[in-house]
Amino acid sequence: MKKEQRYDPKELGARIKERRLELNLSMQDVADRLGVNKSTIQRYEANGVTPGRNYLLISLSEALETNTGWLVGETDERKGDNITKIRLMLEASIKIYLDTIQEGCTDERGMILVTGMLQCIIDMMGLICCSFGKATEEIRQINNDAGLEEALAPYPLSRADLAEMAYRQHMEGPVGSLSDMVDCILHMEDASGVNYFELLYRIRNAATGKGGTMKCRNYGAGKKKP
Repeated sequence: MKKEQRYDPKELGARIKERRLELNLSMQDVADRLGVNKSTIQRYEANGVTPGRNYLLISLSEALETNTGWLVGETDERKGDNITKIRLMLEASIKIYLDTIQEGCTDERGMILVTGMLQCIIDMMGLICCSFGKATEEIRQINNDAGLEEALAPYPLSRADLAEMAYRQHMEGPVGSLSDMVDCILHMEDASGVNYFELLYRIRNAATGKGGTMKCRNYGAGKKKP
């Protein structure tokens, strides 16, 4: 709901605090998201933000998972966009990963290996995301097709059967590649003579098209199952 703009620095400071408490965040949590000191957040909440600092308003809205319109009193809708929420979730996971890798891997080789594994898995999840989107869109069309029941009447098939087939058609390839990548991670230190770290990247490249145009589960010669 759009309202007449009421940009008041003090009210903005109160809204920063209100939203922070609503999300059960400490001042330090918000400071970490913004890359500033805790005292800076204290100042924002006490004094607000002066008009014209749009870049700061955008950063605050992202850190507080809301929108600039709500912060400055233009709207009662306080929800942020989904991409901002996803980015914050991933940033939190990356922070945990970076803290963990420093404690869990004391040598450079180990850090490179596990980070390479993570990179490949993230790339594969991007492909899975695209495939999932295509699958769900096809399933939506199946569910919304008013004439489908009549067309299927002569056959031993239902909407649910078609939906399952559509889902598997889009997802089996990338999920199978991800499974192969996990298998590489499991056998990384095998004495079989296979370079599973190299194979991990080969699987990623074959599935996503990186380093070539092949997008299938044919990873080339040299793959040996233990």
